[in-house]
Amino acid sequence: MLNIFSTQTKDSTLSGQGERLVNYFLRPTGAPSQAELIGASGVKPQADLGGPVRASVDMGGSLFVVANGKLWEYGGETPEERADILDGPTSIATSGTQIAIVTGGSYYLWDGASLEPYSTGQVDRPLAVAHLDGYFVVIGEGG
Repeated sequence: MLNIFSTQTKDSTLSGQGERLVNYFLRPTGAPSQAELIGASGVKPQADLGGPVRASVDMGGSLFVVANGKLWEYGGETPEERADILDGPTSIATSGTQIAIVTGGSYYLWDGASLEPYSTGQVDRPLAVAHLDGYFVVIGEGG
């Protein structure tokens, strides 16, 4: 057990606050001063998409990734570019047959063939998307 409230020493050459855990995370155990240190597998690079991965989702056995201003499909061999999209913070969700993407204040739907902008109704500036109970739910500002 790791007592997260105990006095901890820190290398004075490191900048920033808090402790950095690489491939580990703390999980509370129920007691107010104790937590477990859980190891997590590392991430091994599979392909170079030319920029940071903004969001990803699995659909139909393929990994769909938003990176470097593009929607990519990765089925295991080589990633294939599917569409251009804004680059920036991104939220992504799938229904199993469609992919919804929110990025740059816009909402898009991928139907397996094309990526199209889609109306969000009362939401003026979409910020995130989730799939709940058969529906895409767009979270945003306005309306």
